[in-house]
Amino acid sequence: MGDQVAVSTALNNDWAALCELHAGRDVPPTWQEHLPEWALPPVTRADCLLDDLCALVRDRDDATVCGLIRLTQMGDQLAGRIVIQALLPKLRAVSRRDPRHGVEDYVNVAWTRLMTYPLDVRARAVVVNIALDCLKLLTRQDGRRPETCVPWLTEPAAPTPPRVGTIWGDTDTPDSVRDYVDALLDLADRDGWASQKGTAVVRSVYIDGMSGHEAAARHAISHDMVRYHCSHTIRALRTHRQEALQMLGSW
Repeated sequence: MGDQVAVSTALNNDWAALCELHAGRDVPPTWQEHLPEWALPPVTRADCLLDDLCALVRDRDDATVCGLIRLTQMGDQLAGRIVIQALLPKLRAVSRRDPRHGVEDYVNVAWTRLMTYPLDVRARAVVVNIALDCLKLLTRQDGRRPETCVPWLTEPAAPTPPRVGTIWGDTDTPDSVRDYVDALLDLADRDGWASQKGTAVVRSVYIDGMSGHEAAARHAISHDMVRYHCSHTIRALRTHRQEALQMLGSW
């Protein structure tokens, strides 16, 4: 754990130094050519450009992510560094559950994946794809065979959605559960296994820990519809059980 924190701290410090170094500089012409208009400042100078681009990547703005990856593949390391910084929280979350690899391993694989990512055929859900590709590449490298540990994938849907803290046994921390559910729903969104409305409702219940009534208020639906969306989405995830386990493994 100490190594994980040290690597993350070093990367965050490096990022802060990069932001300070590039504050107020001209936007490179190649960035103006490859990034969407909304990703660029209204003038040619912007103090927070790197942080703003990082926020767009975290918000999964595919046009911005694809532009930055294309620049990376053209040799622009700063463009790639923006993507890596935006991916860092997700890579750190995945690495916390991996006894074989640290966050530095995931960062290294992410850099490699940026250089080989097929923008022409996978231009949607790019951030999710890259994070899952990193996990898949490291898992295959070890020849690991995942085993099921997620009741969602094997048991009938509960009549009332359980709280996040009770999905797993006492040995699993709330953070690890949320991270796993988040990755599982990312995969469902990416591959269209369930409706976006359904995964949004499940996120409210399983990640944010809302009650059925609280989730109903958030999504402007009835409590019965919360139950329906949770049950239907979990059923859809069980249908894709093997694909999910092959991608995410036993966390």
